Amino acid sequence: MRHVSGRNSQAVTPVLIRFFKGIKNKNAKSITVDRGREFAKYDDIEQKLGIPVYFAHPYSPEERGSNEILNRYVRRFIPKERKIETVSNKELDQINHWINARPMKTRNW
Repeated sequence: MRHVSGRNSQAVTPVLIRFFKGIKNKNAKSITVDRGREFAKYDDIEQKLGIPVYFAHPYSPEERGSNEILNRYVRRFIPKERKIETVSNKELDQINHWINARPMKTRNW
């Protein structure tokens, strides 16, 4: 998780690119996003990362199931009443660590 200065593609695209370039094991095979305007520059993401970006169908959260589960985990630490701007980078890193260290079901569990 990273702070983003706005909810537009100019703010989101560079943060996504930096985030995925910084992933240690480089296992990302694709990115699935919703149809928000913040992903309008998806072609820049595909070009700079070399991985495809897919769009979920409208009103189909089941197509992004793992994302919905991660949102639930994040809400344990950051309830909806709390503004995300009040969360420090250190706190975001701690939440990331908790999520990444948590055992999760995978294929052939």
